[in-house]
Amino acid sequence: MIQPRQILIISLSRFLRGEPLRGILDKNWVPYPKELTRFNNVPFDFDRNDIPTALQDLQSTIEARKWDGILIGWCIRGNPERTSLLEEVVAVCRKASQDSEETKLMFCTGPDNLADATLRNFPVDGEVRAYMPSSSDIAYLRRCVELAREALEAGDAPFGSVLVNAAGEIIKEDRNRVTTEADVTLHPEFTLAIWAQKNLTPTERAAATVYTSGEHCPMCAATHAYAGLGRIVYASSSAQLVLWRAELGINPGAVAPLSISQVAPALVVDGPASGLDEEVRELHRLRQERSTI
Repeated sequence: MIQPRQILIISLSRFLRGEPLRGILDKNWVPYPKELTRFNNVPFDFDRNDIPTALQDLQSTIEARKWDGILIGWCIRGNPERTSLLEEVVAVCRKASQDSEETKLMFCTGPDNLADATLRNFPVDGEVRAYMPSSSDIAYLRRCVELAREALEAGDAPFGSVLVNAAGEIIKEDRNRVTTEADVTLHPEFTLAIWAQKNLTPTERAAATVYTSGEHCPMCAATHAYAGLGRIVYASSSAQLVLWRAELGINPGAVAPLSISQVAPALVVDGPASGLDEEVRELHRLRQERSTI
């Protein structure tokens, strides 16, 4: 018999909304009765009225057993005023689970998607769950597509990316500059990872999200992982790009188009985003059209 995965969920809901986390979890999992049997979801109601004691209790809880995943709820992550608390919670989670390299640190993308966040990180074997972007995800991805369009108009490949902190603020953005600056490393995902390594703390990097118009290439995925950055969300996938290039008569590149998960399996990745991926496809079509004129 397969043992259920042990998932610890951390939330302020009891103290902010007056609702125990267990009740919220039960509601979140109502649409997924079959999947629920694969998990043992353990709630941790974080007491914001006594943060030092709550952090000690959290550390003890994590050290008490082996966890497959630790999920930090939106009540902690989603409010800019609680950024310092988020950093402390992430630090405790990393320290307390350092003996278990397989423990995944997970984040919600909204207030009521605890189940979705868990299933995103632990999908059913053989099942690919469709990515359903939140309104904020869409807004960030649209900015990425705008940057990709700027790159195209400047003479570069149409790729753009933004780096978003735990408070939901875009703290850095860039576009592809490989052609205009004659540097093959100037992919936006790569430059954002380098900037983050130099300007953010490890905790800030782990809680940040990189949104991008196209899935990271192997160079960018490896750099992202080495920098300790968090979630990646892309509008279009590497597999889609391979197909589009073939349709446009473009020869395969010099590097194998591996997915992010093949390069860095532990990273949390979402995409592609239906609709926006077609906008990205059109940018690549325009680039090829202009190159043959």
